[in-house]
Amino acid sequence: TYVRNITDVDDKINARALRDFGGEIAAGKLSLNDAIRKVTEKTADQYHKDVSALGCLQPTFEPRATEFVAPRADGKADMLSLIRQLIERGHAYVAGGEVLFDTASMPDYGELSKRNLDEQQAGARIAVDAHKKNPGDFVLWKL
Repeated sequence: TYVRNITDVDDKINARALRDFGGEIAAGKLSLNDAIRKVTEKTADQYHKDVSALGCLQPTFEPRATEFVAPRADGKADMLSLIRQLIERGHAYVAGGEVLFDTASMPDYGELSKRNLDEQQAGARIAVDAHKKNPGDFVLWKL
């Protein structure tokens, strides 16, 4: 089984939808969700053409992020419930209008990539948000 996801929700996609379809949205001809869908469909179509041209393996399943945001009737895990569990178990926290994963809460975090959290430098790759507990913490959800 080979699963390859399509991320069809994030700040960059939302911004592009507003840039490309802002006039239609403002005129009430298109909803923001429909504009986002148009952006992601176009991008996904081009991506599929590219990976096919490269001869990449086709996935068995290709779920989209938006299919797993809210609780599902089929009982499959959803992002909001998983994030809630991470907060309850002390592996995530709310700060600066975001829910962040607390990398320090997992003693073996970084093992797969052979990275030691203590050796990571704040701001070495990107600017560090002041509301983060640790430089390696990352956003799970924006409120």
